[in-house]
Amino acid sequence: RYAAGDYPPWALAADVLAFAVQRAGDGDAALVALLVERGREGPYREMLAWPGGFVDWLGDADAEAAARRELCEETGLAEAPWLE
Repeated sequence: RYAAGDYPPWALAADVLAFAVQRAGDGDAALVALLVERGREGPYREMLAWPGGFVDWLGDADAEAAARRELCEETGLAEAPWLE
């Protein structure tokens, strides 16, 4: 069961908004987004969300490191060539 008090009030989250242009053989193109299905217990379980999570103050050097870690954990993408 989700309880907001389980998380520190000063937590910092790092989320990844990833987009790509998907081209079809007929010349059409569409903008697509990378979403993950939320797996943890809580009010939004099994809903789609941007990959991301809380910065680990002991393990992440900064928010970018947290974003890269979360992206890898949630999607399996070991490397993101460009992240801003």
